[in-house]
Amino acid sequence: MKKILYICSLEKVGGHETALCDLLESETFQNNAINHLYALNNKVHYHLLKRLKKTQVSVSIARSSWGMNIPLSLSKLKYKWIEKRFRPSLIIFWNCIGSIKSKYKWLYDNDIPYLYFERGNIVSTTFDQNRLYFLNSAELIVANSFSSSRHIDLRFNPATRIKVCHSASGSAIQSNVNCNKSFSDGTFKIGICGRLVSIKGFAVVFHAVKLLKDRGHILELHVAGTGPEEKRLYHLASQLDVREQIFFHGLIDSNKMNSFYNSIHLLVIPSIRESFPRVAIEAQHMGCPVIVARIDGIPETIVEGVTGYSIPPSLNINQYIQMGGTNKGLPELVYDPDRDSLVPPKALNPKDLAEKIVLLLKNPDRYEKLSQNAHNIVKQRFDHENHFKTVWQIFQEVLSERQA
Repeated sequence: MKKILYICSLEKVGGHETALCDLLESETFQNNAINHLYALNNKVHYHLLKRLKKTQVSVSIARSSWGMNIPLSLSKLKYKWIEKRFRPSLIIFWNCIGSIKSKYKWLYDNDIPYLYFERGNIVSTTFDQNRLYFLNSAELIVANSFSSSRHIDLRFNPATRIKVCHSASGSAIQSNVNCNKSFSDGTFKIGICGRLVSIKGFAVVFHAVKLLKDRGHILELHVAGTGPEEKRLYHLASQLDVREQIFFHGLIDSNKMNSFYNSIHLLVIPSIRESFPRVAIEAQHMGCPVIVARIDGIPETIVEGVTGYSIPPSLNINQYIQMGGTNKGLPELVYDPDRDSLVPPKALNPKDLAEKIVLLLKNPDRYEKLSQNAHNIVKQRFDHENHFKTVWQIFQEVLSERQA
């Protein structure tokens, strides 16, 4: 069996961390590889650690031993010991180019072939020669969206080949669901999912709910996730007088997200930047149409007008801040798929979002068709087992090319 060493950061629970856990839990990787995970920094989020403990994947924490933080010099010795003892056939760097600094060159400057999986980290990473060397020395760069591949090309222009491999729906999302949703018999429910941080653009949805209320459309907004912007969003809901319509559910375990998607009618992804939001394909898998911002890789998750709609962002960041957002964590540039270029970030206009929601509210037949299409198309395009087999095939091809 092949031995594969994964290098990543697992301090927070997000899309790319969850996707890695799904990969390591999959039957394909459980049966074909011995996997070891080297977690950067000094801790692993308890939610992720709980999942990893159920597998046979061994975990080492770079900057911690026996519950104590250790200096970089000892972390290097620890890594070299793992590398020598485990003897991996292949190293996978998982969405961590931001951690590739000159003082960490020992992570990859050796004879072991490695791949770099890009899942959005490139956007907040500044260019330097060391990172270019890292990308040029990889056997292959695997991007989770066309947007991510263009970010890499436009920022670094590496010599290494880039392959696009879209993410898949989560392993916990079930296919045996009622995929023909209807809202004629109850309150229309909108969902938003993710860490409660400014880059997700959730303040826009709160304003859209306010606009709809003022026009006589009373609906519910359900929020799945936690984060540093939670108190700010609570305050914004009260300030806009829509607090009774907004429900905060906190962090929902991955194996319970199918129930969340099944309880809502529509998912909205108003992110200012996102490489490929897996929640979009998970929601569609459960029969939820999706309205998304047409920026970065977000529109790659839908079939326009068939499973959902995309809206080009039009508000500058100062206008977004005036609506209750912040500029914390926002990138300098995002990818505009219409212009195939990097541009300053913008936010969705709540009026545009409200108009799309009204379009569905006034056309229940159109909504039901979108719901059915979403389930059927996503089930074919983004099946997780096929995705794991595709990733495994990529690993096999790289190793075969290396040995030839």
